[in-house]
Amino acid sequence: MYAGTQGFWANYVDRNAQSLPQYIRRGLELARDKTLRVSMSQYVRSSGDISFYRHYHGPVYAYWIGLWQMLGVHSEASYRATGLILHALGAIAIFWLFLRTFPELPPASAFIAAAMFATSRTTLDTAMTITQHITYEFLAVLSLFALALFFRTGNQRFWYATAVLLAASFAAVETGAVLIAAVLLTLILLRWQAGWKVLAVLIARGALWFLATLLVIWPMGVLQLNGLKGYAYLAYLALVRKTFSPVGAIEMWGFKLKTYPYEFLLPLLAFAIALIWFRRLRYRAEVAPFLIYAGLFFVVTLKVTVPYTYYHGSLLAATAVVTGMVFGELWRRSHLAVRLAALAAVLASSAMMDVNYYAEAKRESAAPSPTTDLLAYLAKTPPERLYLPFVYLPPLHFYRPDISTVGYDDDWSTARLAGESLAAAPAEVLCADEVCRQLEAAWPAGATAGRELINKTVRTPDPLYALSLKGR
Repeated sequence: MYAGTQGFWANYVDRNAQSLPQYIRRGLELARDKTLRVSMSQYVRSSGDISFYRHYHGPVYAYWIGLWQMLGVHSEASYRATGLILHALGAIAIFWLFLRTFPELPPASAFIAAAMFATSRTTLDTAMTITQHITYEFLAVLSLFALALFFRTGNQRFWYATAVLLAASFAAVETGAVLIAAVLLTLILLRWQAGWKVLAVLIARGALWFLATLLVIWPMGVLQLNGLKGYAYLAYLALVRKTFSPVGAIEMWGFKLKTYPYEFLLPLLAFAIALIWFRRLRYRAEVAPFLIYAGLFFVVTLKVTVPYTYYHGSLLAATAVVTGMVFGELWRRSHLAVRLAALAAVLASSAMMDVNYYAEAKRESAAPSPTTDLLAYLAKTPPERLYLPFVYLPPLHFYRPDISTVGYDDDWSTARLAGESLAAAPAEVLCADEVCRQLEAAWPAGATAGRELINKTVRTPDPLYALSLKGR
C-alpha cells in the first residue's frame, strides 16, 4: 500500500531500486549472517528502494493503489474497498466470457460460474485485503478465458491477448509463473499434433508479445532484470527463512474443508466430475485451461502451505468456471426436477457460505486490534526512536513514518536488544512481559523511566508493554 501511495512514476521506474548484482550480493550476505536483517532493512528503507516496499513484486497493484489515490482515496479502509470493484468486474467478466466460450451451455451456467466467484469466501476475502493478489486474480481469469477462446476459434489474436495478459499477471505477483506454466502446458498438450515447428513458432510469437508488454508496463523489470528479484526473494524465504511451509498440506486443506465446507466441497465435486466427463465433452479444449491451472495450482499448494486466504483466490476463480460448466452439462442432460435441485444446491451453498462469512467478518471488525492500540499509544507521546516486534513494522511505517523504528525478531538475543536500545536512548522498547523483564534486568539501575501497558482494549495472554529509556 505504501508503495502505491508514492505515485505511478516512482513504481514505473522502480525508483532507487538496487541493481540486481547488488541485490543478490546483499541477499547472500543476509543468508550467511541472519543478524544483518535489521541493518539491511534500515539500509533499504533509508535508500527509498520502492521495490522493497512492494516486497519485490511487480508494480501492477501499486498502479491500482496510485490510481485511487489520484481520485482522492487516502484511508486504508477505502483502499481495501477498491478491491470490491475489481471483484465485481471479475464476476461480470466471467459471466460474459463464459457465454462466448461455452455457447453450447445454457445462460444459467454462466450465471452459476459468476455467482460462485462473486460469493466465494476466498475471493471476497482477497478483494477486501490490501494485496497484489486481487489484481493477479482478475488478470488470471482473463488470461485463461483468452486461451480458451484461442482454442475455440483458432484466432491467433486471442493467443496474443493471452500473452499480453500473462505479462500483466507476471508484473502483478510471482504466482504468475504458475499461470504461465499452466498456459504452456495446456498449449503443448492440445496443440502438439500440429507439429513441433508450428508450436515453437506460436510460443515464440507469444514470447515476443509477452516481453513487449512487460517492457511497456514494467520497463525496469526487463531492462534491469528487476522481474527476477521477486523469485530470488522467494528462494530466500523458502531456503533460508523456511516460511513457505509452516504447516503440512493435509493440515491446511483439512482445516479449510472442515471449517468452510460450503465453499470447497462443491468446487471439489465439480472438478472431479469434469475430469470424469472430460473425454466426452465437445468443448474439452476450452475447459482444459481452467482444469490444468486449478490442478497445477493445487499441486503447488501441497508444498507452499502459507495459510493466507488470498493466496488461493485465483484457484477458486478457476474452479468457479469449472463448476459453471458442470452445472451447464447437468442442466443440458437432465429433466426439470434435477435442474432445479442442482440450482438449489448451488445457491444454498453460496448463501450459507456468505452468511457464515458475514458473521466471521463482523466478529473480526468488532474485535479490538493490537495495531489500533499501538497507534493510540503513539498518538499521545511519539518517541524519537522505537524498538518493536518486527510484525508491527509495516503498519507503523504506513501510519507513522515520522517515527524512527527498528524491528526485532525472535532471533535477537536479549543482550543485543538491550545493548542496541540502550545505546540509542532516549528510546522506547515495545515488548511482551517476559522480554521486558529480561531487558529490565539487563539494563543498569535507573535506565528506564517506567513501563506502560499498550494492549488496553485487546485481551491477549501475552500483552505488549512500552519501556521508556532515559536519555544519557
